[in-house]
Amino acid sequence: MAARKPKGKAVEVDGITVDVTIDPADDYELAACSAVISDPDATAAEKTRAIVRQHELVLGDSRKKVMEELRKRNGGKLPGSAVNEFCNRVIAQAGEAKN
Repeated sequence: MAARKPKGKAVEVDGITVDVTIDPADDYELAACSAVISDPDATAAEKTRAIVRQHELVLGDSRKKVMEELRKRNGGKLPGSAVNEFCNRVIAQAGEAKN
C-alpha cells in the first residue's frame, strides 16, 4: 500500500494557491533552516541551501506551479527576492489560518 500524503491547508497568495502540508510554527526542518539562515557564522553557500530547502518545505508539491507563475510575472526571470517574498507570505498566511 502506498503511503498517503498528508493533507495540507490551502493558502492563497497573490492569486496563487499553495497546499501547505507542514505547520510553519512547529516544523523541525523549517526551524533548522531558519537557524542556518540567521547564523552569522554560516557561509553564503550554507545559507543559500537553507533558503532553497525552506522554499521546498513550504511550497511542497505546489513548488513547480509557483515557480512557473512567478517566472511568468517577472518577465521570464525568477528573482530570488520574488520567491523569498512569496514564501514568507505563504508562511504568514498559513500561520494566520491556523489561529
